[in-house]
Amino acid sequence: MVFGWMQVTPGGLHATFACAVWGLSGLMACRFWIALPQGELRWDGHTWESPGASTSSGEVCVHLDLQRHLLLRVHGVESAGRWLWLSETSQPVRWNDLRRAVYSPAMTDPKQDGTNP
Repeated sequence: MVFGWMQVTPGGLHATFACAVWGLSGLMACRFWIALPQGELRWDGHTWESPGASTSSGEVCVHLDLQRHLLLRVHGVESAGRWLWLSETSQPVRWNDLRRAVYSPAMTDPKQDGTNP
């Protein structure tokens, strides 16, 4: 984008179009950020429960891992999925537990989680 910008003549149609696309992209990113749900993400060893979900969700897919921030997509049974932005600052004491849970597979055998059938 920077190199392409240098090739555009000032006041040209290309510069106006580039500014419009850049501004629209910024507005869409802000809209996406504001619409992200807030709350607690819960893991019981089998399923995830995401903020604002009426029922338990299925699986979690990590799309971006910045060590102190995670961008996840929680795929629900009845929905296409929800995007979640998680930050270490919300619960720093439990952050490493959350990171381990996100990357751990769900338990399929009830005997593995220490509960009796």
